[in-house]
Amino acid sequence: MSLGVRLESLCDFNKEAHCCTNLETVQDAQKKEKCIKRVEIREDGRPIEVHDDGSEHVLPKTKVDLHDCLGCNGCVTEDGEDFVQRRTSWEAFLNVVEESQNSDRVAVLSISPQSRASLASHFNLSQEEFLSKLTTLMKSKGVDHIFDTSIAAEISLVESAKEFIARKKSGETLPVICGSCPGFVAFAEKSHSYLLDHLSTVKSSQQIMGELVKGHFAKSLSLSPTNIIHATVMPCTDRRAEATRKNHEEGTGSIDYVLTSQEFVKMSEANNFALPLLDSSLLTENPFLNLSSTGMLTSLGGGSSDGYLEYIFKAAASELYQVEVSEIKYVTKRSGNFKETSLEVGGETVLRCATAYGFRNIVPLLRVIKRGKGASPYDYLEVMACPGGCLNGGGQVLAPSPSEGPRLLESITSLYDASPSPRRSAPSLLEPSVMVGKLLEEWKLHTPNLLSSNSPHLHTSFSPSVRESTAAVKKSCKCGALDKVVAQLM
Repeated sequence: MSLGVRLESLCDFNKEAHCCTNLETVQDAQKKEKCIKRVEIREDGRPIEVHDDGSEHVLPKTKVDLHDCLGCNGCVTEDGEDFVQRRTSWEAFLNVVEESQNSDRVAVLSISPQSRASLASHFNLSQEEFLSKLTTLMKSKGVDHIFDTSIAAEISLVESAKEFIARKKSGETLPVICGSCPGFVAFAEKSHSYLLDHLSTVKSSQQIMGELVKGHFAKSLSLSPTNIIHATVMPCTDRRAEATRKNHEEGTGSIDYVLTSQEFVKMSEANNFALPLLDSSLLTENPFLNLSSTGMLTSLGGGSSDGYLEYIFKAAASELYQVEVSEIKYVTKRSGNFKETSLEVGGETVLRCATAYGFRNIVPLLRVIKRGKGASPYDYLEVMACPGGCLNGGGQVLAPSPSEGPRLLESITSLYDASPSPRRSAPSLLEPSVMVGKLLEEWKLHTPNLLSSNSPHLHTSFSPSVRESTAAVKKSCKCGALDKVVAQLM
């Protein structure tokens, strides 16, 4: 990426159209004698298939979910906005909770540590004070349980370390790229499919929390996953598309609503919720909360995005080279959003890793990977689409003005880093902490394959989107209509 060229004030908004060509319809046309010319949306809302001979056919309505999102920003229309709001608003979540009060359904809210820090900063509270008052507020609205996703993040870190060490030993598809950022995963699937084999298959903390809540927790209550209403509070709007990936336990989505820190503030202001004035609930009664001996919320450390590089680097150094790393020394390049570190044994560099936050820092790394095996000097890359990582995610509470953004991020980071980190000695990094280990043992009782290397509960898979897969289909199209479709999609 050239640093001498900068494009600003761009908008990829797609104007709402009432005439389109559908890729799947064109593919199906090859099986018919008549070739489809186009699909039109009539004034009454009916989708009409128009053939090249002028004949017409009424199509059944298509069901659309966030899983189908291409990230084009084109749904910012009245209908599109309504569709998004049905799955992503606090009002929708709390309305469903209220409607389920007299049923056997259980409502769960899981909050990420990054959102917790952002909201605590906004309300001028400690993280413990904020979570205890949030618990009071949500329970008054009918939410049964308020969980913290840090336990899922720890499971993700341990599994990621195991996966990396196995791939490093075998030399299989290096560098390994962290797959926890949904924005980057969407980028790879939609336009850079050569990266998919490099992505770590370990699910993100949100995905694992979903499996934990609708899997283990539901079974512990003798409930079907469909009887759990599960919402998450995330620092990132891309987590919404991630929540719809179709590989969850028993075929059910493990996340029903994805809400953001910023939206919580708007909801609180609109409803006059005086959060700081509410009573505090006891956090010690929360079964999915890892508290220190002094009652403080613990942190996994390692940076703003759950600390994948730090955790994996220390675990690999210990397991592969018998070197105990207490503190990682980084070399900062280009900006504070790009850092690298390495491990030398006997004068030879045996491990080299980097963090790259923001696409300005990510893209140059990808160009090197595209050259082929051995081109990249790195073994592991922790990449995040947002500059500053997850603490600076697109769903976090906004600063009053752009000039105050750095100061707000500094405040959030200070709160986030204040949580004590129950760091274990390096030899134990491939094993979870006592609390999470006990949780996994209970989960394994009804899920024997939970910790297998390809467990669908902890691992996911990736595939190129329609943008990357049209070339093969295009070769078989005789009428030329698919050329227009490909042009529109690209």
